[in-house]
Amino acid sequence: MTSLHKTLILLFLFSALLPLYPFESEDLLPLDILNGDNIEHLYSEGEFQKYTLYINEASEEELIDFPLFTKKEALLILKWREGRHLSSERDLKVIGISDDVIFTSLPYLSFRKPLNYSINQTLRYYYRGTETIDSPKAYSKSELQIDNVQAGFALLSNSTSLTTGRLNYTYYLSQSYDKHLKQLTLGKYRLAIGQGLAYAPGSMFSKSSDPLQARSSYKKPVRLHTSPHKAQSLEGAAAIFSINNNEFIPFHSNTQLNATISDGKTSTIYPYTFPNDNRHNSLSERVDGMAWRYICRSNEIGAYFSYNRFGREFVDPNYSKKYTTLGSFYSLDFNLAKVFGEYAHIDNQPGFVGGISWGERKFQQILIYRSYAEHLPTWHGNPFASKSKFNNEKGYYYGIKAQPHRLWSINLFFDISRYPFPRYFELMPTTRTEQFLLLSHKRASDTFRLKFHHREYDKAITYEGESTIFRVNKLTTTLDWTNQINRHFRNRCGIDYISSVTREIDEFKDGLLLYNNFIYRSKRLETITQISVYRLGLNHYTYEYTLDNWQETKSYNGNDIYAYQIVKVKFTKLTLQAKVAHTFRKKSTNCFIQLLLDI
Repeated sequence: MTSLHKTLILLFLFSALLPLYPFESEDLLPLDILNGDNIEHLYSEGEFQKYTLYINEASEEELIDFPLFTKKEALLILKWREGRHLSSERDLKVIGISDDVIFTSLPYLSFRKPLNYSINQTLRYYYRGTETIDSPKAYSKSELQIDNVQAGFALLSNSTSLTTGRLNYTYYLSQSYDKHLKQLTLGKYRLAIGQGLAYAPGSMFSKSSDPLQARSSYKKPVRLHTSPHKAQSLEGAAAIFSINNNEFIPFHSNTQLNATISDGKTSTIYPYTFPNDNRHNSLSERVDGMAWRYICRSNEIGAYFSYNRFGREFVDPNYSKKYTTLGSFYSLDFNLAKVFGEYAHIDNQPGFVGGISWGERKFQQILIYRSYAEHLPTWHGNPFASKSKFNNEKGYYYGIKAQPHRLWSINLFFDISRYPFPRYFELMPTTRTEQFLLLSHKRASDTFRLKFHHREYDKAITYEGESTIFRVNKLTTTLDWTNQINRHFRNRCGIDYISSVTREIDEFKDGLLLYNNFIYRSKRLETITQISVYRLGLNHYTYEYTLDNWQETKSYNGNDIYAYQIVKVKFTKLTLQAKVAHTFRKKSTNCFIQLLLDI
């Protein structure tokens, strides 16, 4: 470590600890100087000494209840505020407030509401036992919020220094308003419109154990893009104008994407960052558009239009360099039933997703149909689909969420989809079916769950030197038990059995995963410890906690023991977090260290 790095670390620690020093504001004037005529109206001494009246924002009731104003004086202030603001004590004299009242009340008055602000700083460093050229090693994120203004900047580097190596970044500035202009956003953002067919906040979709979450429901049409890990954001400006029940959302973007270029043409666009140098920011994209929403209670209808332009032609002639996006969407609430859907015409390719959900809390159902054209562009969309890439697909989804008894609940869904044209490496049209069942039994401090997840799909497999389509059946059976020991401790243990059968070639694979997850949470300390023992002849995916309390996908394969430990120590303004993950037989270690500063 160079002397420069040491100096920067010391400066950061000093700046992080400085806000922890308890500076105190000046005391208020003592009560004995108050006007004697008003003392009998005072609140308790301790309560009034903390009292501050924001005179330009106080309601009529608050002004009248203020113990140092009479009702007549309060009404004089209200009348003055009908046309202007009170800027100083001079204005109080002009409207007829006596000098004595002004003198005694000034310590408890404010003519301008103070700014509510917060500063959040995140620094994260990665260490991986098996390094790759694309592995991020340093991450920094700074966020500032002042009342209704939010600004942020984040950097992700493949070097331990944030000033060298390849950098990915995101930045944003957004302000909310109360009147016709509700929001103005500059920088990187994502749109969330309708069911997410053309524009959605995420770049991937995955089914959940809650079958009703298959329906997209976006309340905020413009969202800040806070992670530099994901590359397919919009970069420019977006606004939300509100007139009565109508919202108008103009948006503009001019950004760089990560793509593979072949003979000067685009072959693949990547949704995540840190491809190699040749793919980094190699494709420009410009988007100009407008969306409209009409919102009445819990009902919503709307439409959108955009003109999309890429800086290069595509290798696949079915994708255009320039095209238009036109769509409409709806979400209608009929008491016990909700009808929703979206239709889009993108680059002359149609796409539709729609459905209905109905029922009460103890028995709810949902039915969804989707139909996406073969070459439907999916750069910014994220609707319901069987997999992350939702073009070339037709299918039905049916889900049930039931609670037959206060201690029992049942979640299940059925999904069947068809890909009319070759998809990925498949050589012909394929189909896919999926069934899911979750039984839960909850008691005061214990939850028992039994889960079955079956998938049947066509897959291209190389057999005897030839790639052929085979039908694969995969079943995952999970049994777990969660025990809430007390309000600080929680323990979960479980077992997964996975089996895969390909009957045409008499191939059978299976595996077993056992895990135990222990969580301790208190005001100052949080620890998450998990150990997994597995013997797997095929890939198996589960979820594990991140430092940000999210759950990310973890892939298991082979015979090994995997463990990770998360420790979070919270101080007044500073949080120190660390995660260590180790795979024993592979002797692979990943470390993540994160500092959070909140001012």
